[in-house]
Amino acid sequence: MRFSGGGVWRGLCLFGWSACFLFMASIACPFAHGQGALGRGRAFLGGDGWRVVKADTPMRMEGLTSLRHSVWEKTLPDPQGGKAGEWDKIRLHRLYKSGTSPKAAVFIFPGTWMSGDQITQEELMLQVLERATGYVREHPDFAPYLDEIRSDIAAFPKRSIAHFLALNGYDVYTIDYRTHFVPNTLAPNKLTFMSHWGWEMYIQDGKEAIEKAKSVSGFPKVWLGGQSFGGMLAMNYSSGFWKSDVNGLILIDGGNGGRWNIRIPLTLWDMVQFKGSLNSLTSQSLSNPSLIGQEVLPEAIQGLIDTAGRPLIYRSGMFAIDLGMDFGPMNHGTALLMNMLKAMGLPIAVYHVPHYPEVVEGATQHLLEEPRDPVTGEYLEPFDSNTGKPFRTYLDWAAELVYREGLEGMFSNLPAGESTRTTLAWWAATLDRYWPLEVYLESIGQFSFSLSADPEVASLLGIRLDLSRTPGALMETTPEFMAYLAQTMAPGLQTASNQLLGSNYLEMPIRTPRYYENYKDINVPLVSFQSRLGLMIWGPYNPGIASTDVTNGGSYPNLGHLDIFLGTRNPELVNRPMLEWLDRRVGSR
Repeated sequence: MRFSGGGVWRGLCLFGWSACFLFMASIACPFAHGQGALGRGRAFLGGDGWRVVKADTPMRMEGLTSLRHSVWEKTLPDPQGGKAGEWDKIRLHRLYKSGTSPKAAVFIFPGTWMSGDQITQEELMLQVLERATGYVREHPDFAPYLDEIRSDIAAFPKRSIAHFLALNGYDVYTIDYRTHFVPNTLAPNKLTFMSHWGWEMYIQDGKEAIEKAKSVSGFPKVWLGGQSFGGMLAMNYSSGFWKSDVNGLILIDGGNGGRWNIRIPLTLWDMVQFKGSLNSLTSQSLSNPSLIGQEVLPEAIQGLIDTAGRPLIYRSGMFAIDLGMDFGPMNHGTALLMNMLKAMGLPIAVYHVPHYPEVVEGATQHLLEEPRDPVTGEYLEPFDSNTGKPFRTYLDWAAELVYREGLEGMFSNLPAGESTRTTLAWWAATLDRYWPLEVYLESIGQFSFSLSADPEVASLLGIRLDLSRTPGALMETTPEFMAYLAQTMAPGLQTASNQLLGSNYLEMPIRTPRYYENYKDINVPLVSFQSRLGLMIWGPYNPGIASTDVTNGGSYPNLGHLDIFLGTRNPELVNRPMLEWLDRRVGSR
């Protein structure tokens, strides 16, 4: 099968949509700490290569004082066999309740930009409370912020999944990925080493950590959980190691229990099915029921990425997704692309955070002060949509940025009270800055793509498609974007064009293992919880494993991604049902 001229347009659009979906799955929050709360503490070498960084340290936060926190670190080789960098290491975290005999071991894979340090730590919240208390003494009119911070800290033991399970008798483990050790001061163009940080590395690093968790806990297997990307990793890990390592799977907005399925609204697909010029696009062209439910060649797209897309992207100097949304030489092109997507009815928002390390430091040290760039003194965007003016505090700014980033509300339904400003700001402040693009470039072939006339799909995306203005808007935005591509990436585009026009795109080489082909063999219990973003990215609950003990823990299209992890209704909708599910299965063994 070869592309015709119209096929090139459709292929490029589908390629673009795929990248946009994965991009939206990854852009989560505005800033991150880099090294996290543990920093570079003294470490002691053990016989298996693991170093003890922290041993059975009591937690200090109210409601958590019965928990003990331990941390180990292990240096690993460079994935390509080169000289190991300072980031070529992982850490294993453990939380357990003192004076009790654990029911079982639970291992949680963190999500994109997340870390075990973030999942288990309490330090930043205690620092925020201390600084806010001092600030309010001098500025009493900020007292409502302090009340919210205190309320969030009081609720934290019930909302944090790792702490909640540990308090209820489980031996909980999690991992700091290599990304946690990449300094947030490193320039984006210095991240070439990340070009080899793909699925194989994440799975092998996870194997190292899980083997250590089994050794420490004394349990022969773990109950394997995953938040967001961590759910994807849990499934891919289990495709090879479920027999030896896994008692059961807990997907926390990180998959649908089977092969991931991106559903494309039929209205968007028909936009590239029309014949002739953009002016011929009318509502009459948006009605082709024969396309509904068809899979749209994800492996062909993966072949295109592996053959042409990856060299093009890496040649541009982009190796990681930056939380500061700094795309280097592609910043202007990104802005043009966002304009095109808005014209198509996909209102995606991306906010560049300049002087990223300084903004992180300013926000975490002065959370209740005005959100300014510490280097330039300028106010940070976004501004308050109600007033058009800057927000009052960094806390307000950070929470609103999380709410608006990507598709409005997909990370948190903040206006509906599903999360609090303090929770979102804290979550953002404890993320790592960089995430390897490679692991997402290897992911598209693992998805299926289907066309859907279900109005819920367009609703999940927040599409506001106005056919009366779409052709004109595209005609205004497309030429500028294409001119930019021609000027900045001409050699790479020529290669991509040759691949598109001259190759059998169904036979392009795919370098990514098809982990999903082994999902059908996984024979352990599974439970899945999904938010709006989860339904949008991974598709509705659709278990595709061998086990018949599969449970839809809940699908919540009105919740954002982070509302599932730490939202105000997390205890009743996620944590408590998950604990009951786990207790029933652990008790029956």
